Amino acid sequence: MELNKLCSFLLRGNISHCENAPTGENAPKGENAQTGENAPKSENPPKSEHSQALFQDASGGKNNDSILDVIKKIPINPFIDSNEDLNKYKYGVEKKKIQRYTGVQVYEEEDKDHKKNQPVDYPFPVSKSVVFEKNKVNKSEDRININYSNIASDLYPEEGFKTPNRKKHFSSDWEMLLAHNHGLYNFKNTDHNTIVNKDMYALNTENDIRNKLNLYVERINVDNPNDACKYLAIEEYKCLLTHSFHMNPDVSNQKCVKWFNEYMQCKWDEHKLNYGYNYIENRRNKKSKAYIAAPDYQYS
Repeated sequence: MELNKLCSFLLRGNISHCENAPTGENAPKGENAQTGENAPKSENPPKSEHSQALFQDASGGKNNDSILDVIKKIPINPFIDSNEDLNKYKYGVEKKKIQRYTGVQVYEEEDKDHKKNQPVDYPFPVSKSVVFEKNKVNKSEDRININYSNIASDLYPEEGFKTPNRKKHFSSDWEMLLAHNHGLYNFKNTDHNTIVNKDMYALNTENDIRNKLNLYVERINVDNPNDACKYLAIEEYKCLLTHSFHMNPDVSNQKCVKWFNEYMQCKWDEHKLNYGYNYIENRRNKKSKAYIAAPDYQYS
């Protein structure tokens, strides 16, 4: 039985009549014994030429490369095939877009379709309403120049808002006195309670932005130099200075709220790392609240 099982795994073309072949001492040794010279040849002898053809290169010569060298010549995908110039794929590969590597912008998601493949100009974008239409006379410099000093005057007055704004009033006397005590406002007309911000007298120039930003950076490095989120705070303040938040706080907050959002997420992550908070709460590690119905503010 063992001999029959062994013969079933062998090729019938190479070994014929394996079940009935005598072995050992029972093999015939007479004149009729079939030796290697007189033995009949099988009908399908093994083809050595076919086995050697597998190791030959397509150019006709023999391929003596190791298995590692052969693997290096095999592209995993069409993208590698086009970059390495292997040209193994019949069809080419479509080039991946930059969004596959850098991602898409998070803020202003509804506007990203028409802004795709457009250059981003900081701090003010290039638009016909800003560059060409608002400056029709008395502008001798090149309007294609989109530097801060050339564009900021189109959006805000260079001399600032000198005339008092009679629509703005304090809701109470203590707010007015507190603002005057800190030097934020001056009394112009006590009868109508009209105020004018002292910082609204002039627009921030490029040097003003640099000087105020350097003072802010030095103050942060003195107060908390090891703060993990100080660079996000610096970017937020730089954005506020660029949009002259002392003149138009509403527009500047809309432009710079993204930096504030990132800063609050960073502070929340820093707090979790310092105090060992877990993302999954249980009955032992439960964050305390001010009161039972307090909202759970999550910035991340």
